[in-house]
Amino acid sequence: MGALNLQTWEETLMAMFICIITNASMLFFIVAQFRNKNWFEAVLGIATILVSTLYHSAEILGTSILGMNDGQWHRLDNVFAILCLSSLCVFFMCNNSNNDDFFRWGFLVLILWFQERGPWDLENTIIPIVIAFSTLVGKYLWLRRLPPFVRQRPFHIGLVWLLLAVVAFSRGLDDSTDYLRFWHGLWHMFGAVAFHFFWRIDRFGWGFGVNYRREGENKDRWP
Repeated sequence: MGALNLQTWEETLMAMFICIITNASMLFFIVAQFRNKNWFEAVLGIATILVSTLYHSAEILGTSILGMNDGQWHRLDNVFAILCLSSLCVFFMCNNSNNDDFFRWGFLVLILWFQERGPWDLENTIIPIVIAFSTLVGKYLWLRRLPPFVRQRPFHIGLVWLLLAVVAFSRGLDDSTDYLRFWHGLWHMFGAVAFHFFWRIDRFGWGFGVNYRREGENKDRWP
């Protein structure tokens, strides 16, 4: 029954329940971005939650959805998941909005290229993330200083949840032991919680946290 070879309808229902509930955990982050007019993050969140739900639904049910099978949805799911992580690196770089756009588009092109090489090869997922993270670290090595947010509590909490998300993701790589996608679902949930806390940091030390783009548009960027 489906690409995951679920044996009973109870298992299928459970897998679908896990898929829907864990993806829905991203809704809190999306609503917060809309409220603060962070349009890029809001649209990216919507795309990520929709594509992930459609991918796992096609995988569980073993059918095509909107003209795409689970393999095609898997490729698109990878693109948005990696883009979320690369965008997190851009967020932490504390650039002005023009530079943010440059890095977002640049990383998107890189991600699309690697996913066309092969969405099932883990290296094509890891390499774009490593490049984005290296760009982030490289900026602060060049500046020889740390950004203000590294001392903030929401950043520390977000790091803990992100670490838990990575552990869950690694546990969910084995289809034979995670056939209900429980661990992969925890990757969705823990990642959503991490992003919620990360976007509550005050990137530039101005005291307005998640409203960074709307209220800080006319201020000099840090550093």
